[in-house]
Amino acid sequence: MKAAAGRPSPAQDVQPLSRLWPHLLAVFAGALALYAFTAPRTIALEDDGLFVMAAEFLGIAHPPGYPLFVLIAKLFTLLPVGSVAFRVHLASGVFGAGACSVLWWIVRRLVPRPGVAYVAAAAFAVSELMWSQAIIAEVYTLNLLLFLLLFALSLVYLESPRRGVLAALGLVYGMSLSNHYPLILLATPCLALILWPRRRQILRDGWLALPGLLLGLTPYLWMVWRSRHEPAMSFYGPIRDLREFASYVARRGYAGLESSANASWWDKAQLAGFLLRECLRQLTPVGALLAGLGFAFQCRETRSSWGLALLVGFVSGGFLLLAFLSPEYEHTRRLIWRVYPMIPYALMAICLGLGLHGVMRRLEERGSNAAGHFVGVLGGLIVAALLLQNWPLNDRRGYDFARDYGTTVLESFAPGAIVFTDTDADTAPIGYLNLVDGVRPDVTLYHAGGLVLPSRLFHARAAPAAKEQALREFLAEAGGRSVYFMGSCPPEWGCENLGLYERLDRSRQPGRPRFTLRPDLLALARRMAGESADADPWSRGFADTELANFAVLLGQKIAEDPRGPLAASYLEDLDLMRAGFYGALGWVKSAHAYGSAEPEEILAWTEHAEGLVDPRVAKRDHAALLTVKGTLLLRLGRDDESEESYRASIALDPNPDGAAVFGLLRILAGAGRTDEYRALRERFFSNRLPPLELRRLDREAGL
Repeated sequence: MKAAAGRPSPAQDVQPLSRLWPHLLAVFAGALALYAFTAPRTIALEDDGLFVMAAEFLGIAHPPGYPLFVLIAKLFTLLPVGSVAFRVHLASGVFGAGACSVLWWIVRRLVPRPGVAYVAAAAFAVSELMWSQAIIAEVYTLNLLLFLLLFALSLVYLESPRRGVLAALGLVYGMSLSNHYPLILLATPCLALILWPRRRQILRDGWLALPGLLLGLTPYLWMVWRSRHEPAMSFYGPIRDLREFASYVARRGYAGLESSANASWWDKAQLAGFLLRECLRQLTPVGALLAGLGFAFQCRETRSSWGLALLVGFVSGGFLLLAFLSPEYEHTRRLIWRVYPMIPYALMAICLGLGLHGVMRRLEERGSNAAGHFVGVLGGLIVAALLLQNWPLNDRRGYDFARDYGTTVLESFAPGAIVFTDTDADTAPIGYLNLVDGVRPDVTLYHAGGLVLPSRLFHARAAPAAKEQALREFLAEAGGRSVYFMGSCPPEWGCENLGLYERLDRSRQPGRPRFTLRPDLLALARRMAGESADADPWSRGFADTELANFAVLLGQKIAEDPRGPLAASYLEDLDLMRAGFYGALGWVKSAHAYGSAEPEEILAWTEHAEGLVDPRVAKRDHAALLTVKGTLLLRLGRDDESEESYRASIALDPNPDGAAVFGLLRILAGAGRTDEYRALRERFFSNRLPPLELRRLDREAGL
C-alpha cells in the first residue's frame, strides 16, 4: 500500500439522481423479479417460520428481537398475494433488490462505466448466499441494505460534507442497530475508515446525527411494549425489566450455541478455511480474482484509509467473529456461519467492479480497441456462470418439504390434542400452519421450553424445577385430552412412540414405551428418505434427524414380531432409513438400548454407519456411534478395540457425562492401569463432585 501518495479518498463520478434512477429501477426490478419468481410459496426451514409468525402477529423474534424487520415485514403480510409466508419472503426480496440497486450506485459512483456497475450488481444478485437469503424470511438482506446505504452516504459525505447527510447517517445507523446490531457493529470500523478524511467535520457536527440515531433505535422501545401484551409469537415472553432487556438484546441465551468448550484453534482454522472457500464460490474464482485486483488498484491509487476500510469491511463478517467466539467446526455450525459474511461478499462485488474497470483501463492504455468488449464478455460469463450454478440451489418455487411435514403431523393428532413442540425445526412449520394457515385449529400448541408460542405454562426464564413442577401439574389435570411431545415424554410418565413424536400414555410404566406405526407417518418418513441429497441443507438435516427417530420405531416393530405378516415390509423401510448415517445411528442406538438384536448384528451396523460418515455428520453424533461400538466390543470381550473406539469418541466429543468416558474408565480400572485411570479421572472430574458410579470405579482402581 502506498500510504503517503495518492488521493485522500476514492475518485467519485458524481451524477444527479435524475440521470441514475432509471438504472437503479432496472436493477431493482430485475433482482426482485428473480427473487419473487424463485421464492418458496409456503413455509421453509431455517428461521423462516419464526420470522413469518413474528411478522404476522407483530411478535418478538428470537434474540436480539430484530424489531425493525418485524415492523416492516408486517406491512408485507397485508399484500393480497399468495400465502402469508410468501408475502414475508417478498419482504426479504425487496430488501435484497434494494441492496443490489445501492450496490450498483456505489460502483457507478466509483467507476464512470454503467456497464461495469451492472456486472457487479448482477453478479452479486445471483450469488448463492445473497439469492438464498432474499427468498426466505430472514434479516440478512435488510441488514445488507442498511449497510450499503451507510456506505453510500459515507461516499456522499466524503465528496460533500453536508450536515443533512450526517443526519441521514445517524438515522440509518440507528435503524441498522434495530435490525442486526452485531453485524453492523462489526462493520462499523469499515465505515469509520471511509469517513476518516472528514474526521474534523464529523467531530464538529457529529451531534447532528444523534436525533436520527435515537429515532432509529425506537423499534426496541416498541419491542419491549409489545412483549408485555403477549402476542401470539413472542420469544421468552414479556420483557419485564431492564435486566431482561439487556439479556435479550445481548443474546445471552445463545452463548452455548455460538461458542463451545470443546472447540479448539483447529476448529477456528477449519471454519476460516470454509469461509475463504465460500468467498471463491460466491462470485466464482475468476470474480474473486478480479475483486482482489480491484482492491489492489484502489490501494495503489488512494491513501491507506480507503484501502484499509475495504480490507476491514471484508474481515468484519464471519472472519472477525472467530476472534471472539469459539464454535465447533461441524455441519450445523457451517450452515449458521455461512450467512454472516454477506457484507464482505458485497464489498467483494464492489471490488469486482473496480477490478473490471482497472483491467479495462489498463488494456486501453496499451492501445487495445477491444478492451470494452473483452471486459463485457468476461463480466457476462461470470454472471451467467453464477446463474447456472445457483439456479438449481435457489429455485424453490416447488418447495413443500416443511409444509408437507407440518401438515401430515398436525393431521395425525387426535381431536382436541395438546402438542408440545421442541426445536425450531418442528415449532416453526407446525406453529405457522396451525396459527397462521389455520390447519387443525382444535389442536393447542405449547413449546416445551416456554418459548415462542402463545400458550405458556411458565416463563421461559423460570428455574428448571419450577418448569418441571408446572408441567407435572398441567399433565395431571389434562383430563382425557391426548398429549403429544415432538421430543420425548417426561421420564416419569409412560409413553407411546410413534416415530416422529411421542404420545403420553398413562396406562404404561415409565421407561417401557409402546411402539405404534401409523401408515401416514410411515409414508412421510419414506418421502423424507427420498429427499435428494442436493436439497437445501436445512431440509436434508431435519429429514436425517426424523429418519433416525423413525428407524427406532421400525426396529422395535420388527423385534416385536419378526415373523409377522408386515415384518418383511417393515424391514424394507428400515433398510431405506439405514441407508443414511442418521437412520443407521438411530437403529443402532435403539437396538443396543432395548436389546432387540444380537451384539454382532448391531456391531456390523455400527461399522456400516461409520462408512456413511461425511462432513454433514455432527461430531457428537459420530461420537455417539463410536460409544455404542465401544460398548458392544467390550461385551464381546474385545477390550483393545473397545478402548480404541472409546478414545475416538472422547476425541470427538469430550463430554464428562458421556458413556465413553465411563466406559474407558471401566476398562482402565479393570486392567489395573491406575496411572492412566487417575489421569483420565483428573481430566474430567477434578472440579466436579464425583457421581456414585465413579466412586465405585475408584475403589476398583485402588484409589
